[in-house]
Amino acid sequence: MFAYRNDGVGNWFITLWVLFPVVVFAWLGFRSRVSFQRSIRRWLRTLGHRQWAAMGVLFLIVLCANVLLACIHYPQPKIHDEFAYQLAADTYASGRLTNPPHPFWQHFETFHVLSQPTRMAKYPPGSGLVLGLGQRLTGHSLVGYWLALAAGVAALFWMLKSWLPNRWAFTGCLLISINPYWLTNWGQTWWGGAVPFLAGALLFGSMKRLVDQFERLSVRDAVVYSSVFAIAASMLAMSRPFEGLIACAICGCLLARGAVTNWRKVVPRIAPLLLPCVLIGGAALSFIGWNNRVVTGDVAKLPYSHHSQIYSASAMWVFDDAPPVPKYRLPRLRDYYVNWSRKRQINGKSLTGYLELVSKKLQDCLRFYPLFCGVCLLPLIFMRRRDNGWLRLCIWGCGLVVGLHLLTNFSSVFPHYVAPFACLFYVVACHGLRCWHIASRWDRVAGYVLPAVVCWSVLRFAFLIAFTFSQIGTNTPRASVEQCLSEVDGTHLVLLDYPDGYSAHLEWVYNRADIDLSEIVWAHSLGDAEDQKLIKYYQDQGRQAWLWDTGSNLKRIQVDSKHE
Repeated sequence: MFAYRNDGVGNWFITLWVLFPVVVFAWLGFRSRVSFQRSIRRWLRTLGHRQWAAMGVLFLIVLCANVLLACIHYPQPKIHDEFAYQLAADTYASGRLTNPPHPFWQHFETFHVLSQPTRMAKYPPGSGLVLGLGQRLTGHSLVGYWLALAAGVAALFWMLKSWLPNRWAFTGCLLISINPYWLTNWGQTWWGGAVPFLAGALLFGSMKRLVDQFERLSVRDAVVYSSVFAIAASMLAMSRPFEGLIACAICGCLLARGAVTNWRKVVPRIAPLLLPCVLIGGAALSFIGWNNRVVTGDVAKLPYSHHSQIYSASAMWVFDDAPPVPKYRLPRLRDYYVNWSRKRQINGKSLTGYLELVSKKLQDCLRFYPLFCGVCLLPLIFMRRRDNGWLRLCIWGCGLVVGLHLLTNFSSVFPHYVAPFACLFYVVACHGLRCWHIASRWDRVAGYVLPAVVCWSVLRFAFLIAFTFSQIGTNTPRASVEQCLSEVDGTHLVLLDYPDGYSAHLEWVYNRADIDLSEIVWAHSLGDAEDQKLIKYYQDQGRQAWLWDTGSNLKRIQVDSKHE
């Protein structure tokens, strides 16, 4: 019943072996056909100058790529965070900001979700709202991320146009849009990187245009760019507040410096510049305060902070003192917050433990940005002092956010953690790729870099498609149980009895926003006496009760007469 089917095993091997020679011959043909190269360059240059057409093409490429991957094998949530974001999406799609606590909330206590005073995911509302929009429109919450990610690559092109020539802005976005890790991490999971990525591109793009045009800024441009800047800052505040604060601080300092330098030009435009920021920023802060009030009961207390006070047994920074260990009702919560997170902080205070933590974080960063790492960044070694100061800003900005994350107690620098600064990394990478192309005028070897990157990108995207085919028929244990119970008439209650040593990272007790209206209700087994009370509660609603040991045993249980 719970066997993993893998009907496509080996498909990706076959695809790679077939596609690899095709890509190699295509690359050789590209290098030998000068007229073909000129046609491609002319097409890229033409489309790069047509801003809206280029943005539309990039939007459709990303959207279609995500739809294709989902049609081959629809992703399933596996990680704590993904289930929590699903709860947020279902809550917002239902027209609520939070959910009332359940009468038997102890059975539903789980990771990254508040159970008291209301039941809601701890995360900021931005990503949940986008997921909720997708669920409300199509019934699939991931559609919200697909739209945000497609809009993000279009916004990235708009941003890159102010940093690079149009042709290179469009070329870079084309390569980024088929980056496998970029698509799978932000388009095929519920981890929440699409929204801050979109916001970061809008934030730095509008900042760059304001600074460059302070001397000749029209009223219309002042209103448009400041509005875009305020919207982006608001999106960051509602999706990645910590990284968003760093990004806004960097942009704010640059804008203040540019305004002071060109104060005679800026003073007549002060109202168009500040009014949109005040209105949009005020509305965003009001919504955040309202959300805090509804979820936690305190306007100034974020759900994330409230959750940390209740459950967290470790500090945010590695070298901080760990807080007192809270009292946990479930052993699994203690395993996660004490035996894993707190232990990691304690180990991280030693040199060996800290170096191991840093090594893992850097590996995760390199794994997410494989397209432009290495050879495409080599030209930066030869960057001279008179080179563009904006490029140095991108390098220092990326280094700052990664450096700060290396000091945190997080287990990894996940891609969505640095999503607001991903656009700066792509500026640096595209600049390096352009430098290789310029160097090809006098160095024949340098001329092979761009075709090699293009072919490698296509090959990796083909690998992603093949690997997705190989996942057809595979299910998580929770999805396997859902599939089995879907063949049984009626609604169900599944009590989970985790065996000793079962990974705390594999948690299956997550439910929809309205638990009692769910087709399958998932709950922790808290002992026979407590379980019988919950079974009796749901038996009155006609639910069938089951006990699952997370293995192959799923057995029907009845109400014990002595507990009725």
